[in-house]
Amino acid sequence: MIIKKEFTVLKGTKNLVSYNESSVTEIDPTVSGRRLYFLVGLAKNKIRHHASDKVISFLKNVNGIRDKELRVVSLNDYILPVTYNVPTKRIFINLDFYGIKDILNLKPIPAYAATFYGIIFKYLVDNPSFVSESYAQPITKYLLSLFVRLFGKQYGLLSTYSNNIIFLKFIINCYVLSSFFGASNCYKKAYSLSGFDYKPYEEKLNKYNFSSIDDFIKALSELKILPGINKYVLSSTVLKFLQLNFLPALEDPARFIAVLSTSEISGNGIVPSFIYKYNEKEFNKIINLSKNIMQRKKI
Repeated sequence: MIIKKEFTVLKGTKNLVSYNESSVTEIDPTVSGRRLYFLVGLAKNKIRHHASDKVISFLKNVNGIRDKELRVVSLNDYILPVTYNVPTKRIFINLDFYGIKDILNLKPIPAYAATFYGIIFKYLVDNPSFVSESYAQPITKYLLSLFVRLFGKQYGLLSTYSNNIIFLKFIINCYVLSSFFGASNCYKKAYSLSGFDYKPYEEKLNKYNFSSIDDFIKALSELKILPGINKYVLSSTVLKFLQLNFLPALEDPARFIAVLSTSEISGNGIVPSFIYKYNEKEFNKIINLSKNIMQRKKI
């Protein structure tokens, strides 16, 4: 996988942050690990989630060696709830996203969800080769269902221009293969996954760098699949239906897996829990991947 350093749609927002040890002490307002473990422990019997024992075990040890893996911090210039600090290889849970100054002011389930999100995200950042290119197919199929649901009526994909769905599938494949997995020769691979005959469009397709979400959006517009779509239309639609934290999932594969996995937790406070409905079969493949991550993670 290719882990992004920063985002394009969320301009100015970094995917990964960089704080040295002295800076971390300044932005960590409390004895974070101990308080977070106490908070999540209150809801232990109410949490119905496959990773609950491992997450609670992780937090139980967070004040020892695991304090090197997670901190609760206040990043007043950062808009996302969870990130990864490169110099210390720590999960950062960002209090400012929740509008609070102490982790004890957060409800237990969202605190649990943020921890789970952080564990999945950190593991994938540390081990990007864990997810092979074969996962381009379920990611693409899920995104295709999502795009058809969000934009299908507006752009006629459900009626007059329904034939464009297979073209859309091809373009999404090109983007996911190139941007998420760094694949070369994406046309042939996208053809094998979509069945779309790209040859008549090859000269036009060569204009675009499909590792860039900017060019992905331009291709959707200029090739008349979603004519007129731009970053504003894309981001405003996603914000309206899926909330802020789904936008990073469109650019970074580790965020995509972490966001979908966290959505399974009801009341998670990060992303809507209904997003499995866009394509339940492919969604479950991502959930199984996160389960495998938690099983391999030594906690």
